[in-house]
Amino acid sequence: MATYLFLHCLGFSILIGAALYDRCYIVRNIRQARGSVLEQQLIQILSTSPLYGVGVALVLLSGIGLSILDGSGFFRWSAVGLKQYLFLAIGLSFPVYIIPLMAKINRLLKTPSDFSTGVSESCYILLGRLYFALDGVMIGTF
Repeated sequence: MATYLFLHCLGFSILIGAALYDRCYIVRNIRQARGSVLEQQLIQILSTSPLYGVGVALVLLSGIGLSILDGSGFFRWSAVGLKQYLFLAIGLSFPVYIIPLMAKINRLLKTPSDFSTGVSESCYILLGRLYFALDGVMIGTF
């Protein structure tokens, strides 16, 4: 049980660290570097961030292990059950919404464009959606 609890805390720490790094460093620098080649490189880093997937997978799988070992069951109307419903929604949001959104952003970055104009407006719209989705993941993990 201690191993599962350690993995659960490790996954949560990875999620918090990834969110703080993305929000406090990458997103801020993307906004400051608007219209430059550095902006495109930072967007590419943000749109391929594997830490969220690793953190969500660790929390999800270790949470399943903890629920089995504790005998509390799954998806009951309790605090743990509510957290399981919430994390199921977060876990499903990655393959259904966030990963395809990241792929669209990467495709837009790989299309040949004039570097003097920077990133297209459609890319900024997708980035806004990505910021919102990743912020939702972070709010949901608390």
